[in-house]
Amino acid sequence: MWAEPFIFPFKKLPYDLNIEAIGDWQLGSSSCCEWKIDQHIDRILYRAKKTPTGVLSVGDLEDEDRPSTRVMRAKIAAERKEVVKRDMDKHIMYLDKFLIPKLLRLHVGTEFGLLGGVAGHHWSQIAELSNSVEYIFRELEKRSGGKPVRYLGEMMSYLDFHFVGKDEAARKIGLLQHGEGGGSKTGTINRLEKSVKAFDADFFIRGHDCQLLATKVDQLTLPNLRTHDPAVGCRTRTLLNVGSATMGYEIGRGAPAYPEMSAMTPATMGWGTLEFQVRRALKQEDADLGLAVDVFARI
Repeated sequence: MWAEPFIFPFKKLPYDLNIEAIGDWQLGSSSCCEWKIDQHIDRILYRAKKTPTGVLSVGDLEDEDRPSTRVMRAKIAAERKEVVKRDMDKHIMYLDKFLIPKLLRLHVGTEFGLLGGVAGHHWSQIAELSNSVEYIFRELEKRSGGKPVRYLGEMMSYLDFHFVGKDEAARKIGLLQHGEGGGSKTGTINRLEKSVKAFDADFFIRGHDCQLLATKVDQLTLPNLRTHDPAVGCRTRTLLNVGSATMGYEIGRGAPAYPEMSAMTPATMGWGTLEFQVRRALKQEDADLGLAVDVFARI
């Protein structure tokens, strides 16, 4: 694993950047609230007119195979590869018609576009060495005239943000995770704090469990051994867990969706934003008055 580098150039301070986190749309599911997705895209594009913006995906944008069904599909059609190919061709047609146009609006309508993302659990194997998420990203790049979109693996990736001015630069390291588990917001906070303990990063973006929340945690750091400064420092980490487009407890006489079947606690639909501000450090923060980067989470 490596930290994927992203460069954000700026000309003057302060410099503001919005990173919009999306995921868990599961477009195609009977429980997907498609108008909620379209509404959120409109909001992102409106804010992007005023503030430089990039987008990251935590995965599960499509409602396709999950790990268990991918294994089942491979076994069922083990001797009929043409059947699997026809299924994949149909799925690609669906992606081309319904999912990619939504993502393309974000990709061309924001300064940095869809920076990249992870696959998550729901995706299809469309070739021996390629999955449907890689196909989506390649198509976005092609349809936007070469604006890059980076595939960051199935479940998680480190992010290395470089804010570069004329003669100085600053960095922030993040961790993008698809996530696992489910349940309450308490469980989500526990899993986020588990990630903070296990992975060294300045900001964390996570999804999967449909719990929309944002918080910050502080960690005391060791004195500076290089300068022999005895003062103990403090590091703030920003945590964002995105929600989903999954509806539950719908009115109707048909079969209930899985939130109702499992008697799940209703969860707020929606996603969130990490707001970065690059500024001149205060003397209390840095005696050399270098750059400082603040990270805020908004839901």
